[in-house]
Amino acid sequence: MHSGIYPRVINILRQRVFWVTAAGGFCNAYPLYFVVTWLPIYLIHEQHLSMYDMVNTAALYYAVDAAAALATGWLTDLCVRHGLAVGLVRKSAMAVGWSTAAIGFIGCAWADAHSYLPWLMVAGVGLGTGNAACLRSRRHWLVREHPEGGALYRTALPISPE
Repeated sequence: MHSGIYPRVINILRQRVFWVTAAGGFCNAYPLYFVVTWLPIYLIHEQHLSMYDMVNTAALYYAVDAAAALATGWLTDLCVRHGLAVGLVRKSAMAVGWSTAAIGFIGCAWADAHSYLPWLMVAGVGLGTGNAACLRSRRHWLVREHPEGGALYRTALPISPE
């Protein structure tokens, strides 16, 4: 339990950082949920793959997504170590990744049985990149109202070893 004065909900809703965080969470969670629920249906019903081929294609998609996440983490850490601003690096990676994923999904929507796989891999690279940057930049903050003026301020929560 943290001691101190907590802000009113309306004061939180007025903060830009709240809306940016909410948008980032949406951009992270929605495409992930979409892919987990949509991918098998898309591969079977739209691309007419057998169950065996669907499993192999989905596994390839998830492997590409994971490889993109690892590469993004390594590259963004390298950029930060070389002096670039953390926020700029992570937000740029998120924007590039999720834009790439959107292009891949649009390509999948228009693709036929002979052209869907490259578009699906583009979406995988995009989601791996965007989600890795989002997850890499998460920090837990406690938002409080200043006791003397009512202004909001953030304090980082300690990271527990658990």
